[in-house]
Amino acid sequence: NIAIKPVAADKTGSTFNTKTSIKTIGGVLQNHLLGDRLVTTFGARYDKTYLRFGNPGNPLNGFAPDGINFDYSLTDSWATTAYANGGRTTNIQFVARPFMDTPLTAGLNKGGSRFFSSLLNGLSMNYNSSNSFRPTDPAQDLFKKLLPNTTGSDRSWGLGLSLFDGKLVIRGTRYQHYQRNSQN
Repeated sequence: NIAIKPVAADKTGSTFNTKTSIKTIGGVLQNHLLGDRLVTTFGARYDKTYLRFGNPGNPLNGFAPDGINFDYSLTDSWATTAYANGGRTTNIQFVARPFMDTPLTAGLNKGGSRFFSSLLNGLSMNYNSSNSFRPTDPAQDLFKKLLPNTTGSDRSWGLGLSLFDGKLVIRGTRYQHYQRNSQN
C-alpha cells in the first residue's frame, strides 16, 4: 500500500483561471441595385460574453473517496456566478459603379475610344463605416471604477479602376481608424 498525504488541490486556480463563453446574434443584408451599379451591405451583430472563474475551494486532496482515482469534478468545474459583458457592432458599405454597362460607355466603345470606355466602365467608388468593440474581462482602475470595453470606429472611402477586361486593377482607399478605452 502507498500512503498518500493530504494535499490541497488547486480547484482550477480559482480566480487565476477563467472560462469565457461568447454568444453572438447578428445578420447581414446585401443588395445589388440598378443592375449591380450600386451594391449596399448592412450588418449588425450583438456579442455577449460570460466570464467564469475557476471553482474556489481548498479540499484536502484531489482524489475520489476510493483514494485511488483522481476526482475530476474538483478541476473540471467553474464558479456558478458568471460576469456578463456585451456590445453591438455595425457595418455599412456602399460600392457604386455609375458608368458600368451604360449607353455612354457603349457609345464610346463603338466610337473607337475603347480605352475611355473601359476606364468609365471599370470605375468604382467605395465607402465603408463600421464600429466595433472588444469584450474584455471585468477590470477596474485604482479607484475600483469598472473599465469600459475597448471600442473602435472606422471609415474608409476610395476609388477603383478595372482596365483591360480586368487584367489591370488599381485601387486607392483612405482609412480613418479611431480606438478608445484601450486596456493593456
